[in-house]
Amino acid sequence: MNTIQDNNIVELFNCIDYSNYKSITPNNPHNLTFVHVNIRSLVKNFSKIEQILSASNSSIDFIVITEVNVPENIKSLYNIPGYTLYSQLRQSRRGGGIIVYIKNKYKFKQHKTTTLHFECLLGTINSTSSSVVLCAVYRPPSNNKHHFIKEIEKVLKRFEREDVVFLGDVNINLKINNPVKKSYLDMMSGYGLSCGITDYTRIEILNGLVLNADKTKVIHVRSSHKYQNDDESINVIAHSHECMHNLNKQCTNGCLKIKQVNEHTYLGLVIDSRFNWANHINRVCNKVRTIMAKFYIIKSKIPCNTLLIMFCEVTKGVHDTSENLERALRQNNNEISPSTIFAMAAIDEGCCYVNGSPQNTLVDGLIERAEKMGVFVAGDDFKSGQTKLKSVLVDFLVSAGLKPVSIVSYNHLGNNDGKNLSAPRQFRSKEITKSNVVDDMVASNSLLYAPNEKPDHVVVIKYVPYVGDSKRAMDEYTSEILLHGTNTIVVHNTCEDSLLAVPLILDLVLLTDLFCRVSFRKDESSEWAPMHPVLSTLGYLLKAPLVPPGAPVVNALTAQRAALVDLMRACLALPPAHQLRLEHKVPFLMSDLRSGTMFKSVPPSKKQKITHENGDK
Repeated sequence: MNTIQDNNIVELFNCIDYSNYKSITPNNPHNLTFVHVNIRSLVKNFSKIEQILSASNSSIDFIVITEVNVPENIKSLYNIPGYTLYSQLRQSRRGGGIIVYIKNKYKFKQHKTTTLHFECLLGTINSTSSSVVLCAVYRPPSNNKHHFIKEIEKVLKRFEREDVVFLGDVNINLKINNPVKKSYLDMMSGYGLSCGITDYTRIEILNGLVLNADKTKVIHVRSSHKYQNDDESINVIAHSHECMHNLNKQCTNGCLKIKQVNEHTYLGLVIDSRFNWANHINRVCNKVRTIMAKFYIIKSKIPCNTLLIMFCEVTKGVHDTSENLERALRQNNNEISPSTIFAMAAIDEGCCYVNGSPQNTLVDGLIERAEKMGVFVAGDDFKSGQTKLKSVLVDFLVSAGLKPVSIVSYNHLGNNDGKNLSAPRQFRSKEITKSNVVDDMVASNSLLYAPNEKPDHVVVIKYVPYVGDSKRAMDEYTSEILLHGTNTIVVHNTCEDSLLAVPLILDLVLLTDLFCRVSFRKDESSEWAPMHPVLSTLGYLLKAPLVPPGAPVVNALTAQRAALVDLMRACLALPPAHQLRLEHKVPFLMSDLRSGTMFKSVPPSKKQKITHENGDK
């Protein structure tokens, strides 16, 4: 997909072998070829467009032409055999206008765009096996950029779950940093769009943005001069194609020199509209092996995932069993998230896996896989600052008989986590883990709360680059008290995000390794059994503790810590710690304490055997 700004259009297009567009993209479910030309005047260049379509041997499925300068009443003069003409034109001949030629074999249903304040041709293309939404736009320079961004967002929202090809001339300078560029690209990334062209023949032109269906967020495309490396195997997939640019006018056109072959410079690409995860599972496994060999320090190899990814839609027959999960992966189902792929690779390599991000990586099929492999998993989302304080404060309020009715949490931060969370779908992952942290504490007091009653809980996260890693967190807790009064607590917290998270990673790795060594049995005759693969005990360090099926979820920080400490005491043959302290409250126990009788142990009977095994065995 390319925007061409060159007078010698026919020469450029004649140099393209369009068959390569399809042959190099076997995983492209649509197998379609799109071309965009910002032509400035179709009247002057119509004969060239005709030559382009014939010279390409009809390999071009769709050609989008912007700034055609053709009035609506004479568009029939520009029909081309083998193609159907669709248009969004002005009544007058003064600039602008969009014409799209679509090969006759494709059905195209055009959607109304009369309410938009810029030119947009929008419709659904139906092929034999799939459909894709085409959004071709031209924004006149006089059109308000901020209004344009808001209107484009409304258009994309209509097609969140469909494949979309978005291209055209938006007249926004993307080569310099400014608020408009940031707002535009943030909005696009929020809907899973990534820029397919990284160099521009006109700096005002943005083309090659692609949105993939079913909430997929792993479409990344690059021009042919940039090649993917091993470190990018999870994040990037692109196929390259060479589109010729004449070097004679590279100075006047602003064409960027990428790669020179003889007299010409080449720039181009083809979009793979779905990332083929199945082809990369072996690479991920090898990556895990390499990392673990390089950093092999302790017995259990425990990768901690800190990459924030959007929630996947958990589907029966896809995520419910280990077998279905692997089958869906081999079939390249696009609801298998990248973090789930990495977790599968880690489990298959015998590595425990801790999910330190909020997305639902650890689906049922993955947990079943961990059980079969005897590998431990834990999740979700590191609990370091604001949420940890919330789990203490709400526990205190409910335990004190105060009824929290409103909890409003506001955050702003400037690191990569904040930038990622500015996208709506990624934010939804974090919102869920932050909001659910009070549920069990509310449910624990049926006198304060009626069934299904919960406090109003709102979470806001904003991206402010200047503050960097020093996240600002502000909370307002409003509680009902006696005689319908209210009590309000406001907290301002500056959290050094990374400095608080790194110790959690160390603790999670050490504790996971410890619990890998712990086993239980009923009596001497029974076999030793490990803990359940889902390490719910690590919930003390995680916002949304993952628990075995049927087990209660505990979020109160004090209770979580007590469970963790008592388990470690049990490993040392010590009784659980408690605060009953009867030895300071009952007279005869107080006497035994003072006399030392309490500490005299009774000798074991002859039949009783005391066994001890080395914990490192």
